[in-house]
Amino acid sequence: SATLTATFTVDAHIAATSVNAKGDVSIIAIGASGVMTYADTSGGGGLSVGKASADTRVTSATTKAYVGASTIIAASDDVLISANSDHSVGASARSAGGGGISAKIAFTTARLNNSTEAFTMSGADITAGDALAIRTSNKSTGKTDTYTLSIGVGAGADSDDTNPDRGVIIIATSTVTVGDGSVLRGDSVSLDADIDKIDGYAHARAEAYSVIFFSVATAFARAKVDVTADATVNLIGSTTRITGVRGVDIQARQTNITITRDASQIAVALIPPQNHFEEGTVTLHSHLNEAPDLVVTAGARDPS
Repeated sequence: SATLTATFTVDAHIAATSVNAKGDVSIIAIGASGVMTYADTSGGGGLSVGKASADTRVTSATTKAYVGASTIIAASDDVLISANSDHSVGASARSAGGGGISAKIAFTTARLNNSTEAFTMSGADITAGDALAIRTSNKSTGKTDTYTLSIGVGAGADSDDTNPDRGVIIIATSTVTVGDGSVLRGDSVSLDADIDKIDGYAHARAEAYSVIFFSVATAFARAKVDVTADATVNLIGSTTRITGVRGVDIQARQTNITITRDASQIAVALIPPQNHFEEGTVTLHSHLNEAPDLVVTAGARDPS
């Protein structure tokens, strides 16, 4: 068996009392990773039992960019607060072979909890001579691949069928927050929480063959992908003020969501119990939360 558990943290922030810049001010956090496990228990014998298990878990991947409480930032040009994440998990297991009695099992798990945040803490005061932007971008990928091949007088193949923790599980959050009592001013203001990609892919194939027809061969495969994704903009506090002389954009978006569940099987014998299952859920939420009495002032846009 192969097991990997990991956590990743990226944090970029300004917590000084004040920052004055004649040009741009940028606070940018970038988190990226790719991890995978692989297991193979191919073999044979009179009694051939093989189990391959690959388990990959990124229990926390957190990327943050923020301005501290009561910090004052003044820039003659742009102010950018940006958090960007791109994380991938994968697991592959293969168990193949034969014998008089052959049982082959392959289990996979790929879990990812990917959180991306850009925010101002309470009382932050930010002025940009040109564009002021607070943005997040979240990209998450999870893949599993299981294959079993069993050949014998009696043969059984199980590709993630009896695995209670099988498949791809992705939890992705992308959050932009303007803290209580913050003041944002710019020629333009953009608050943008994005989930730019989710790719969940599960493949399971089970094959079982009896070497004599008057026998039993079983083959079962399950491909599972579960996804929960949340893109949110939070505007907190009735004393918070947001002003864009040439417009204010506030968006929470999710794009490029791809889910693939691919399971198949074959069993050849006089008694060939077999089946495959493609399962899982996808839950997507995008929303704006704003405090009562909060004031957003947006001027006319430049048509050019």
